[in-house]
Amino acid sequence: MLQKPIQFRYLAITLILLFLCWSSTAFAQNIVKVTPSKRTAMDFIPDQIGSLTASSRAENIDAAKLNSLFGSDSDLVREYGVSTAATRSYRSGKISASVSVLQMDQATHAYGLYRAMLSNSHITPDRHPSDERGEMTDKGFLFWQGRYFVLITDNAPTISEEVKSNRMQMIGDISNHIGAVQSDDPGIMRHLPEWNLVNGSEKYLVGPLGVGRFTQYGDASKINFEGGTEVAVGDYDINGSKGQLIIVEFQTPQFATQGMDRMHKYLDSLPPDQRGRIFLKREGNYAVEAIGFGDRAIAESLVDRVKYTYTVKWITKPPTSPYDLSSYRRDALRLIIAIFVLIGLAVLIAVGGGVFFGRLLFLRRRAQLKNVYSDAGGIIRLNLDDMINPALTENRNKLLSDGD
Repeated sequence: MLQKPIQFRYLAITLILLFLCWSSTAFAQNIVKVTPSKRTAMDFIPDQIGSLTASSRAENIDAAKLNSLFGSDSDLVREYGVSTAATRSYRSGKISASVSVLQMDQATHAYGLYRAMLSNSHITPDRHPSDERGEMTDKGFLFWQGRYFVLITDNAPTISEEVKSNRMQMIGDISNHIGAVQSDDPGIMRHLPEWNLVNGSEKYLVGPLGVGRFTQYGDASKINFEGGTEVAVGDYDINGSKGQLIIVEFQTPQFATQGMDRMHKYLDSLPPDQRGRIFLKREGNYAVEAIGFGDRAIAESLVDRVKYTYTVKWITKPPTSPYDLSSYRRDALRLIIAIFVLIGLAVLIAVGGGVFFGRLLFLRRRAQLKNVYSDAGGIIRLNLDDMINPALTENRNKLLSDGD
């Protein structure tokens, strides 16, 4: 008779606790879940830039438009990895301008494309003074910021103060729209020795097209780009001996071993006179090669200046925007508070439920004791001490009171 209410009490408490656990989990998921904003190139060409107003709708850059914008460089642009691209025309009086924004898959690729485009352009002295990541060229103003490569062109016949002011306003507005993003150059570029490095000659390459166009390496197909291989290139003029230094970074020791084998086989296949002007050395995961130096001692000295250091890299694509750690801290604090509140509620419900069900059990057992007493075959008890409540007996006539 007493097992059913006890089982019912345990079952009810268990259901309540399960409900509280499920509620806390759902609440935690709601406050911790972060949905990163997905921005595209279209987000950075608004209706108004500086003193210029948009004279056309923003449009995505397709393959045909990419070819018209970059001509023979379009394949090189694709090699750096374009995620999204957009362009738009602007006008202010007689001045018309065009803004093209390319969103690359990595910030380092935006840097590489910027350096490559500078090599194919003539740099003018009208450099943007507030941003070292940009240059004014005969093809327009080029700059990179984070994952974004920007090309701004206008039809100004002369570079007047008004034209300069308009350009600076446009550049500043686009840069502000992109916002504070990580804009560090690739780590491998910092391993190019500064010893007599020709200013502006450094390049960052990620594929055979770039190697074939910007290096003295005879056959770009002999460099294994599997697994995300990166290449840093710089021209040097050391005591009148001119040449080029190529650093090939393989992402794993296994790739480095395979890549060095291919490069050594290619080097061995060259004629002796060409082979004598090339010095190849492995340094960690780097394959370092000096090409074109007439003095082999200079080539060896330059290669020895390159030291491999360990770096930490994202295995997958890096975040599109920096994480706001303050929001994570606030969410974590809310989660902790919610957990303790739910624990307190669980304790109160458990204690209250225990008291409630215990009271019900007590009343039930007391009700069952009303008919427990029996006279055991007619035995009469003299209730002279008033210790037994007459209500607990089946027959009051068998009790003798004080007056009997």
